[in-house]
Amino acid sequence: KYKHDNLEMIKREKLWARDPKTAFDYAHTILGRAFPLGELIIAKDAEYSFNYAVKVLDARFKRGEPAIAKDAEYSFHYAIDVLDGPFPLGEAAIAKDSYYSFMYANYVLNRRFELGEPAIAKDGKWSYHYARDVLDDSFPLGEPAIAKDVHWSYLYAFTINKPFPLGEPAISKDTLY
Repeated sequence: KYKHDNLEMIKREKLWARDPKTAFDYAHTILGRAFPLGELIIAKDAEYSFNYAVKVLDARFKRGEPAIAKDAEYSFHYAIDVLDGPFPLGEAAIAKDSYYSFMYANYVLNRRFELGEPAIAKDGKWSYHYARDVLDDSFPLGEPAIAKDVHWSYLYAFTINKPFPLGEPAISKDTLY
């Protein structure tokens, strides 16, 4: 769209390559393709690295992976939307978040995600879903969190197909359950 032999345009591109948002916007909206001059600055930001990979490159953006790997949400979505598989570099960040640990185990790995289990175990809802959807079995580490909520305790008992004594005090206080 623009002729790059134009000295003024080269100066502008150097200016736009100083800010991740501006560099991404230029690549995405104006160029409609990769903007190599802006990749160094884009790579410093998780959000723009992810968006650059998805909306501009439609492929992996290795230079931006270290920034993406610091954020649980972008790491999960990068694994799903870009890699279509595991993103080991981002697993440490994912493992700190109960929701993204569950989602990563269920939708990326399709198996247990041991690194994320301590975070999952802190949340009754995601502990229940992890037991039901990923493990298809009990999740002892998450049972104390599950037991705090009548709803998850009740459903968990059905998931493990046996009484859930730890959740019975919560269940017994609710006439519906």
